[in-house]
Amino acid sequence: MGRPLPLAAPSALSSEQTGSYSSTLLPNLDLAQFPTTPVIEDEKCLPWAVSAIRGATVSVMRLEVPSRARGEFEKACGNFKKNRLADAERHVRNAIETFPNYVAAWVMLGQVLEARQRLEDAGRACQHALSIDATYLPPYLCLAEISVLHQQWDAVLKLTGVAIGVNPVGDAYAYFFRAMAYYRIQNLAAAEKAALETAEIDREHNEVRVYLLLGQIYEAEGNSDAAAVQIRHFLKLSTNRQESKVAKQFLTELEGQQVPQ
Repeated sequence: MGRPLPLAAPSALSSEQTGSYSSTLLPNLDLAQFPTTPVIEDEKCLPWAVSAIRGATVSVMRLEVPSRARGEFEKACGNFKKNRLADAERHVRNAIETFPNYVAAWVMLGQVLEARQRLEDAGRACQHALSIDATYLPPYLCLAEISVLHQQWDAVLKLTGVAIGVNPVGDAYAYFFRAMAYYRIQNLAAAEKAALETAEIDREHNEVRVYLLLGQIYEAEGNSDAAAVQIRHFLKLSTNRQESKVAKQFLTELEGQQVPQ
């Protein structure tokens, strides 16, 4: 199974919370019919740094959000960042009530519900976002993240595969979730390739856990020296105390495996 990757997101799931969100989420897309335009401001409120440079598509619907709905969305964003989850949910639901096709608001609702550990509802919210606009990258990332929490690795691979097709240049988070899934099903070569792709895309280090994951992959491949290099790099970048504590313990174990020169 491999050494589990520590996640900042909630991970303790009851049997009632387990489920799959991939069965109806993978439409056949003709991507050539959708224009490539810069990402609009709403994406700054979502937890993934989706760069405009990477060719995210924007539908006309997403450009026609009424100001009242956008105002409620911005209030939800502020409350979400302050961990005021009840207020965030209230405002984002107001945004959706004002403009039911507000796709970013549906994804925000999914993220708020995930933070409140209402994973079934979170999955439905992000699935609804995808039904509104199948060219929009964040719903795929939302659903992949929820599938990671459920340890549904086949679903993660399906969702991220479509996400990479939606955003042809590639998104670091899609590759990161993909690397995690490959690692957990013990396809180490594919895991390493996807993790290195993540690191190559993510020049701003928005997802530093990729270096922790690379360390785990290299350890599983029997290369403790390369693993230690990645864990040291992770520790230089990480601001998460819990994950850093785990990484330090892991590094101590790796250093104990190394043969003195």
